[in-house]
Amino acid sequence: MKPTRKNEDGSYVYVDTGCAEVGPSCLECPLPACKHDDPLALIVWQKAERLKDETHHQAKIRERLVAGDHYIDVAKAIGVSARTVQKVKKGLDIPKQYRKQK
Repeated sequence: MKPTRKNEDGSYVYVDTGCAEVGPSCLECPLPACKHDDPLALIVWQKAERLKDETHHQAKIRERLVAGDHYIDVAKAIGVSARTVQKVKKGLDIPKQYRKQK
């Protein structure tokens, strides 16, 4: 937070406006340290959020693939690239008897 103005007694007035990347106010910020005090805090937090999203997508992709959906249909439904689905599919070992027959 940066001071917005100085009072007559010499003290500063601070308005908690937060930052655009993280949250609406400093008091609700999920970072362990302010990005202005520790620039790496924001980078580490963003990477952790990205990993959470990737793990969530991978679980959805696995579920749809095991159900027998085609990888292109899975990609469209989840909103990821077909290549992303192929990478997850490569890590799965789905026996042929459980694959959807066309």
